[in-house]
Amino acid sequence: MIAEKDVWILDPKARAKFDRSHVETDPLKPSSLCYRWTGSFDPKGYGRLIVFVGSGKKTMSAHRAAWIFEHGEIGPEQVISHYCPNRWCVNPQHLKLTTRKGISDEVHTKHRGSNQRKTHCIHGHEFTKENTRGRGSRRGRVCRICQRAYPSVRAGKIRELAKRRAVTAARRAAKAQQKAG
Repeated sequence: MIAEKDVWILDPKARAKFDRSHVETDPLKPSSLCYRWTGSFDPKGYGRLIVFVGSGKKTMSAHRAAWIFEHGEIGPEQVISHYCPNRWCVNPQHLKLTTRKGISDEVHTKHRGSNQRKTHCIHGHEFTKENTRGRGSRRGRVCRICQRAYPSVRAGKIRELAKRRAVTAARRAAKAQQKAG
């Protein structure tokens, strides 16, 4: 059963308008490339379209509409996710039906371990047992050499900033004396 908000999608005129007016494809490779949504977008970069339901208007994700055109029903707990990294893509072959939990699990699986594979910190120091410490409640690790250097670097920046402020204050005072005198 199709959700009430998606009933309009069964209208053949709506399908023709969707295909004709807002989707660019490569005619030589229609199934392999992304279909670029050329209509309006939401702030996150996903395609949006306005649908007329009864006497009112609603907005809907373009990729959701593409899925419904191609496959039909979307359950109440289900969402559409992209295989490709392009939020503007409405190619039904680049979309999959999943749940919010499924998307969350997928994101964690894709990115898990990327920092564990790093062998050196951003300044080139090797991560060893002696040179590495955990961040406590925050996840990750810190290079001890960089961490020891940080207070002196920060203190140097603070001293430099204080000198600049003193020079600026002296210049302002000199200008004020010249105007007054």
